Amino acid sequence: MPESWYNAGAVSVQALNSGDGYFQVTASDVNTRQVFGMGWGSPNPYYGFIDYTLSMEAGTLCIYEWGTPRGCFGSYQPGDWLTIAVQNGQVVYMQNNTIIYRSSVAPHYPLYADTSLYTPGGTINNAVIAY
Repeated sequence: MPESWYNAGAVSVQALNSGDGYFQVTASDVNTRQVFGMGWGSPNPYYGFIDYTLSMEAGTLCIYEWGTPRGCFGSYQPGDWLTIAVQNGQVVYMQNNTIIYRSSVAPHYPLYADTSLYTPGGTINNAVIAY
């Protein structure tokens, strides 16, 4: 199977319906490309349908909101905790509990955990939804 953002994805059954909460994963490798985020829970695996997205792009962390790039924010290593959280009505992106970006776009509930895998064999590891 060739690489494509339409390869695979998954959406959680649980959702953040209001208030504060987060979706967190552990980075597994720096050789594949995959994204995770929070959004309305589209069954389409394309990352552009995920509202707030942290992209693991073969060693580089990039942020997209509704498919629009917000920038790349350095590298990540296997074992890094990557988090997208709603805190006091604002979406924040974190690496190892350090904020790397604050969104200017207010969250629209409900927010489901959502993923998109570009590289065949790519994984999302140790996913946690908390609220």
